[in-house]
Order: sequence, then structure tokens, then C-alpha cells
Amino acid sequence: MNDWQVFADETKILLGKKSFLQAQCKIQEGLDRFPNQVTILSIANDVYRASGNREKSLDFAQGLIYHHPDNWIGYGRAVQDLLALKRFDEAQIKMQEGLDRFPNQITILSIASDVYRASGNRQKALDFAQGLIYHHPGNWIGYGRAAQDLLALKRFDEAQARIQEGLGKFPNQVNIFTIANDVYRASGNRQKALDFAQDLIHNHPDNWIGYGRSAQDLFALKRFDEAQAKIQEGLGKFPNQVKILTIANDVYRASGNWQKALDFAQDLIHHHPDNWIGYGRAAQDLLALNRLDEAQTRIQEALDRFPNQVNILTIANDVYRASGNRQKALDFAQGLIHHHPDNWIGYGRAVQELLALNRLDEARIKIQEALEKFPNQGTILSMAKAVERASGEPENP
Repeated sequence: MNDWQVFADETKILLGKKSFLQAQCKIQEGLDRFPNQVTILSIANDVYRASGNREKSLDFAQGLIYHHPDNWIGYGRAVQDLLALKRFDEAQIKMQEGLDRFPNQITILSIASDVYRASGNRQKALDFAQGLIYHHPGNWIGYGRAAQDLLALKRFDEAQARIQEGLGKFPNQVNIFTIANDVYRASGNRQKALDFAQDLIHNHPDNWIGYGRSAQDLFALKRFDEAQAKIQEGLGKFPNQVKILTIANDVYRASGNWQKALDFAQDLIHHHPDNWIGYGRAAQDLLALNRLDEAQTRIQEALDRFPNQVNILTIANDVYRASGNRQKALDFAQGLIHHHPDNWIGYGRAVQELLALNRLDEARIKIQEALEKFPNQGTILSMAKAVERASGEPENP
């Protein structure tokens, strides 16, 4: 075995255990001995990505480009890191460099599609998806991406045609079935979507996604008993799977059985204590059951574990509104603004609390801040009118 392989293998083991600091130390040992080795640089990129340090992972991607310019991997990884850092213009420039050197490379074309999706240019993303189909007709990914981009462009008939073409070439491919389900959901044909969900179960019985999607489609079709039966079937095969438990919670909420929904929220907490979703859903279900003290206890437990999580802060606001404590609800709205200033929801909720507390001057100041940040956001515009009405001012046309 090459000496560098030892460092690579040991770092991968540590990464698999999520021992990020130890993985960083181990890969640094490898870099000290083999500073330009392609696998070592790639794993260093992996380590810092997994640690959440995309600036550092970008440095290693740039090192790959510099030391291995005839390998596409550096360009692709640099683009992905720039996307994660929301440096979209740089990502497009780097992507073009990669395309100039490797014009038909499948991963480069896929990442190019990602770049233009992230920047909101779905037509350009579609062009690269079509390029994937043209240059790699034996791979499902171009058909799937093209259908998704056509869906985003609201070209539903073309999306259906493209996914049917994909199904003709790859009749049992799990991603193609899943995207087909998405296409027919978006087109409003939930029965057809359900057919593809059932195909997922038939062809991929050891994958949870078919059971979950079937239950969702049955629920959308108001076939609640069948939805419950399907989700129970899924739970029988995947009893602790986070998305199956979440969909089970949805199904019983939709059926009006909030106690049963709460049971699944508690299961989420038990099996996935490091995920906020169980705590948040349990608080919501307790709220629906009018068990307000328990809802407050549960959301406080969530806040202790996930103090700045946007959904948890939002649900905390809901809980204290329902309890009649608008000052406490306002505190959580202010927390949303402080920790998530680029999300309009904190501003809108803060204005609502200030209006409920009859603090009109503060409400006017807060809505003005919101309008400056989110001038075209529908809820913010509606709240501005509500402030004008409460103040007895003439509404703007």
C-alpha cells in the first residue's frame, strides 16, 4: 500500500465517525508528507466540508486545480464550495473554466446545472440538463434534471414528456420514479403521482420513499384510511425512519387525530433527539389539543437544545400567542429578527405582537424596517396596511 493511502484510509474512518477535529489532524499529517497528492487533497476538501468550513475546503479545491489542472475534480469541488458560500458569480466563472477544459464531463455538466439552478436561471440549467442527455444518453441524470427544470419553468407538458422518455430508458430507476411522482404532483394529477409512488414500492421495497409518497398522495386524494394503512405498512418496514415518522405525523394530523399525531412526534424525539422536528411538532400537536402548559414545556425543551433554530423560534411564538402571552411571543419574534435577519417572518410577527399589545409607535417603526428590507413581500405589505388601519391613517393605494 502507498504511504499516502494509510493517511487517506485513517482519515475516512474518522470522518465516518464524525470525529472532525481528529480527521483534520490526521489529514494534516498526510498533507505534511504528501502536500500535492490528489487523493489527500480531495479528502482534505471532504474533511473541511464536513466540518462546515467551506472557505478552507475551497482552499483545497483550488490546490487540486493548481497541482492537477488536467483532472476535473478540482474545478467541480471549487464550484460546489463557492455555491455553498453563495459566491454565485465566482462559481459561474470557475464553472466556465471547468467546462472549457472538460466540456462533456458528466459531473462538470451536472455541477454546471447546479450553478444555474442556485442562481435562479432554470432555463440555463435546462440547457446543461439537455447537454447531459445528449452526451450521456445512458445515464438517467439528464432526463431527471431536465424534467425538474421544465417543472420549475412551469412547462408541465414538456416535463411529463421528458420524464416519460426517462422512464422508457430507465424503467426501474428510483430517482426517475421519484421525479415522475413530483412531475405529476405539480401537474395536479395526484392519481398518476400515486401510481409512480406505488411503482417505487413495487420496484424498490427496501426504500422508504415509496411508502412515504404513497401516503402523502392518498392523503391529498382524501383517502385517509388508505393513507393510514400505507404509512403503517411503511412503519412496519422502517419503524424509526425520520421522514416516515414525520409523514405519519402529517397523516394523523390531516385525519384530525391529534393524539395519534402527537405519539409520532414523541417517537421522533425518542429516535431522533438531535433533530428539532420532533420537539417542534410535539409542541404544535399539544397546542392543537389545547394542552398549553405542556406545549410551553416542550417548546422550552426545544429552545434549550436548538436555541436559534428558525422553526423552533416560530413555533415558540405560536405557543405563547395561543397562551395569550403576547409579550413573550414578541420576544421570540425579536429573536427571529436577531438570528434570521434575512427572513421576513420575524418582522411580520413582531408587528403583529406590537399591534396586539397596542404599541402602535413601535409597530410603525418595525413595519418601516420590514418594508425597507422586503419591499415586495406580500405579508409585509398586508401588515403595513394593518398598521395604517390601526393608526387611523389613510391607506396607501
